[in-house]
Amino acid sequence: MRITRKQAEILSLVCLGNRAEGHELVSWIDMDQLVNRLSYEASKQAIQCSIRVMEKRGLVARGDQELRGHRLRRVVRPTTLGVEMNQRQLTPGG
Repeated sequence: MRITRKQAEILSLVCLGNRAEGHELVSWIDMDQLVNRLSYEASKQAIQCSIRVMEKRGLVARGDQELRGHRLRRVVRPTTLGVEMNQRQLTPGG
């Protein structure tokens, strides 16, 4: 399966999630965090569209809502296929 450069960046950020100093996963990333961490400018609506496409391809899944800063935020997590695809993207020649 081929994904675009922008989808690869989104997938990488989703797989990374929110990490502590010791690099252990603390929580999955929410949509606002994702928009803020991208290397390019994109609206929240554009990223939501990309997430929907990636969901249909089985790369990511929407998680539960979590309370963050007095607001409920929907988190995004990678699927097993998404983690495998991300690892292939990071492997030279992958």
